[in-house]
Amino acid sequence: DLRAARFVKTWDGLSREQQGVALKELKRDAQLESILREKGRELGIRKGSTLDHGLHPHQRKQALSRSRSRGMDMGM
Repeated sequence: DLRAARFVKTWDGLSREQQGVALKELKRDAQLESILREKGRELGIRKGSTLDHGLHPHQRKQALSRSRSRGMDMGM
């Protein structure tokens, strides 16, 4: 839990490029990634944030898919 809290605290100070690198490294650490997913809200990960999207990429794809289908329904 301490590593997860440190990761989140450090995350906010990173540039976009550094965040991308951190996400790639996070994918190699299944234990830390799991803790961040489970306790994300407790650790201060905001819903819809870049880190949230990195932890839950499938949710982002589903949201984009729903958004596109609504646009088609509206004649766009």
